Amino acid sequence: MDFHLQLLNHEELVIIHDIRLPFMDSFFQIDTLIIGRTFMVVIEAKNYSGSIVVSPKSQQLVRTYKQTDQTFNDPLEQAKAAMRKLRKWLFKHDCNAVGNLLSYEQVVFTNEKTSFYVDTEINLLADKYCRPNALIDKIEQLQVDKSTKAIPFSEVIRTSKLIASSHQPWFPKYTKLEHHISDLRKGVVCVTCKVGTMSYTPISCKWFCPKCKAISKDAHLLTLYHYALLINETISNKQFRRFFNMESRSSAYWILKSLNLPTLGSHRGLVYSLKPFLIGRFPFTDSF
Repeated sequence: MDFHLQLLNHEELVIIHDIRLPFMDSFFQIDTLIIGRTFMVVIEAKNYSGSIVVSPKSQQLVRTYKQTDQTFNDPLEQAKAAMRKLRKWLFKHDCNAVGNLLSYEQVVFTNEKTSFYVDTEINLLADKYCRPNALIDKIEQLQVDKSTKAIPFSEVIRTSKLIASSHQPWFPKYTKLEHHISDLRKGVVCVTCKVGTMSYTPISCKWFCPKCKAISKDAHLLTLYHYALLINETISNKQFRRFFNMESRSSAYWILKSLNLPTLGSHRGLVYSLKPFLIGRFPFTDSF
């Protein structure tokens, strides 16, 4: 869908993705929010496979995939709920100009191989569900519509910046296994043969597997990910050396420093936060 949105005229348009804003004692999320000078649109994107039948009257969606039916809540209702909460949030934060804009909710099925059918005779309701290319047509029609009084674009920018700065990312909470660290296999397991334990060569700054002779410069990333999942979300230089079977304090320091991880404490109490591994910041494949 991002590719299609790039085709829009962005001169007086702001697009914000993956918003999570505080609301009362909880949060609400919006897949994509589009704000113009005369309108705002909340988009609920769905990447379902198979075939889809939406029943707005019963507020449910049925997906048929591999001869199995699954029932979900109507995503349009999710978009409507998000819009209601967004309006209240905007008014609470003195963003009345944007809060009073004409608002629209749209469900976009992003998988082009998925067929969908909306079980309703009301065309205006059926139009609330579309594919990415049809979404572009709808937004362009809203952009050229001059029947509604426009607000200053500076107000759109101000509100968008406030929304972006108020976004609070979700950090998953993993349940640590009840075990002792000594029960776990230490060291960097070879990312190629999955058997050998790799050793670190400071001169080349690479990991070497004595079993299959594989060489890797970032094999430690997957091990750090497993450490964060199973043991702790922080690690010190000493803990790193113990778990990675490494003697050199300086090598451990440079490896951890190169990752640009958030740190806590100072001097001997310094620890590195591994939360970036848990939210997918590092590109590796957990193939074990």
